[in-house]
Amino acid sequence: MLVQLVRHNGLPLCFFEKPDPEKAVVGASWQIRLDWVAMLTEADVRGRICPDQAELLDRIDDLLYDDTDFEIIRISQSFLWIAFGSRIPPTANQREVVRLAKEEAKYRLRRKQPFIWNATNLCRHLRVPLVDLFASYSAHVSIVYIVYIDASLALLLSRNRDRKQAVPAATICKLMQRLEVSAAEEAHQVRWIESKQA
Repeated sequence: MLVQLVRHNGLPLCFFEKPDPEKAVVGASWQIRLDWVAMLTEADVRGRICPDQAELLDRIDDLLYDDTDFEIIRISQSFLWIAFGSRIPPTANQREVVRLAKEEAKYRLRRKQPFIWNATNLCRHLRVPLVDLFASYSAHVSIVYIVYIDASLALLLSRNRDRKQAVPAATICKLMQRLEVSAAEEAHQVRWIESKQA
């Protein structure tokens, strides 16, 4: 961590001059917290005797600029069906469930109300439009994965059979094959939480 702090210490002062400033900042953010880099760079600049000190301090603020107004947390679970799909069987086309959920999300986004979007969204191509939608309303988007580490596929299928409205086993197996875990750059924040109780 200390090595990364030293390595990126000058970034807040020169990222605009990089060939791809966004790539430089995002790349650094995967290695070290940028607020720590900014603190170290600010201490460095405040210790300097130079005519452009105020300008250098402004560059540090540019690096940390956050234009988000409220937070949206997207959890990788299948709550949407429970909330909106009780009248739509799990074997039917789920477009109506998604449509109703998006309408509710837009209602809350327009009012800048924080909420949790709790849906499976196993594939990147399903997540990206949602994250883009949320971010277009100046929301800070966090993706949270709840990873069940003690449940085998056989146990999950067994529990599913015991549900009042079971999902077809073939559908579960098909969805597991499509799973693409979110990459760090897909949202403002991506977190993984391990649970020993599946």
